[in-house]
Amino acid sequence: MKKKLLFTTYRDQSLDQGFSYAIELAKTMDKDLAILLVKKNGISPFDNLMSAMTFAQAGEHEAAREFISPADKEKVDEKLSSIAEKCSGAGIELVTYDSQKEALPAIEDFLRQRDGIEMVLLAPNITRNGSVSDRKLKKLLSLSPRPVVKISQGASAN
Repeated sequence: MKKKLLFTTYRDQSLDQGFSYAIELAKTMDKDLAILLVKKNGISPFDNLMSAMTFAQAGEHEAAREFISPADKEKVDEKLSSIAEKCSGAGIELVTYDSQKEALPAIEDFLRQRDGIEMVLLAPNITRNGSVSDRKLKKLLSLSPRPVVKISQGASAN
């Protein structure tokens, strides 16, 4: 059984951000993939609205939509199916795990309970806009003997 790369992302419509990097890395390293879907940090509806307004004013309309659009289960499931097809086509085994915890506690629990994870990949939606602080990332790095990679989102052309 091949070792896996753990791709951690929120269970929302942006769950596939950074996945193309994860699949290419898995192909290059000859590894399989595990996706860990985690809960977004507990943010109040008012905070979501204020965040959406801030991003909209800055011209970041996609980011603004993420704060005001609830995760559409059908769209999320469609994206997961598409991801599974891409992996299958690339000869990569994919296993999906769903956690009700926030990102870092979920990763810590996952790594304690399962062997065979060689590297942890954090999707852009996990690390963007300070949703996971540098202090918390340093804690994860100190607890995990595995490399932890923050995947950044490429700039969009205006």
